[in-house]
Amino acid sequence: MPMSPAPRSAPSMPERGKSIAGGCAGARLTKDPLTRKRTRHHDNIDLNCDLGEGFGAWEMGNDAAMIELATSVNIACGFHAGDADIMRKTVELAKARGVSIGAHPGYRDLHGFGRRPIPGMKASEIENLVAYQIGALQAIATAAGHKVTHVKAHGALSNVACEDDMTAKAIASAIKAVDPNLIFVVLANSAPGAGRRSRQPADGARGVRRPRL
Repeated sequence: MPMSPAPRSAPSMPERGKSIAGGCAGARLTKDPLTRKRTRHHDNIDLNCDLGEGFGAWEMGNDAAMIELATSVNIACGFHAGDADIMRKTVELAKARGVSIGAHPGYRDLHGFGRRPIPGMKASEIENLVAYQIGALQAIATAAGHKVTHVKAHGALSNVACEDDMTAKAIASAIKAVDPNLIFVVLANSAPGAGRRSRQPADGARGVRRPRL
């Protein structure tokens, strides 16, 4: 009587920093993907998400679980969500996991979670708005022994920047003024403006499918 084949064991998850086989052959997860250069043989995959978007005693999502999956995170800086204590906690989580951190500045709109445009702002006001929030996260990160590597605008501020050159250039100018080494993360097919070094992620939440890294 023929014997039945032995059941196959489930594939193990790749370790952080190891290559992924199969559909993403040659792709690599890294601890600092936003500053890692592309090689001739493979592209780097950065699993990026927004964290630290609670406020006070109110929590938004499960940051501790999400950071186990991410290679870089964008941390709310207090205007659309987040506060000093949440920022510090999120930075410490990222540092413990070797995850890159970035500022996630938005309009000053806690009630609307930064998803409502604020028309009529001057370029200088937008620049100050963004610089203020980047600086806040940089200070918290320094206190926790970590470093901010990138900036990704949040919600309505990001959406407006995709359509309005003045807003895009004001954000880019703020980033450059604070630290010219920071990477400006923008939505795919949008213009970062002002000659800034940028990365364009595939953002599933907004239906973007063709990133140009």
